[in-house]
Amino acid sequence: MPLETARAAVLYSDLGPGNSFSNSSGWEFNGTDAYDDILNVDAFNFKAAHTSAVTQIDVALGYMSPGTDTVVVSLWTNSGSYPTTQLGAWDVNGVPGGSGTLETISGITGVDLTAGTDYFLVVGPGAADTQGLVAWNTTGAVGLVCNAGTGDCSTTETEGAFDVIGGVQSVPEPAPFAVLLAALAGLGIVRRRQKAL
Repeated sequence: MPLETARAAVLYSDLGPGNSFSNSSGWEFNGTDAYDDILNVDAFNFKAAHTSAVTQIDVALGYMSPGTDTVVVSLWTNSGSYPTTQLGAWDVNGVPGGSGTLETISGITGVDLTAGTDYFLVVGPGAADTQGLVAWNTTGAVGLVCNAGTGDCSTTETEGAFDVIGGVQSVPEPAPFAVLLAALAGLGIVRRRQKAL
């Protein structure tokens, strides 16, 4: 039986090297009490690279005071280029102020994504007085970004910085295959010599 290495499946990522993201720009979101009674919720479209259960989401979040420092991160299906059905939602509490830190949501269960299918990561306020931001990616990834509060969408906007991680995949180690191939080649050489004698 070949040796295998367990690796988490990266279902989507637009984080830069070392999980980097923009520290100077991002998409703002807010509750109705924070900005002229208008709810602003950011929705970022992405395509799942593998079929897997989601286990973790990392998203670059920032909090702007005053207000409650609670953010809701959720995954949604994409039907007609707009978030349609919520697959799961998670609260992120105690988000630091400033332009963004990478917040990890782990221990996710019950959310399965299918390879090649479009989904939305949606980030919004956890309270009516919450005001925050999702930092932009630094990889140049652009795509469909919607304000799920107002319904406005654009197809060529800089995506927020995030990744979606799936369950563990077993990946065969290359060394056992190399040994097997070498053994088969050796057997072939021995048989040729026996036939030649």
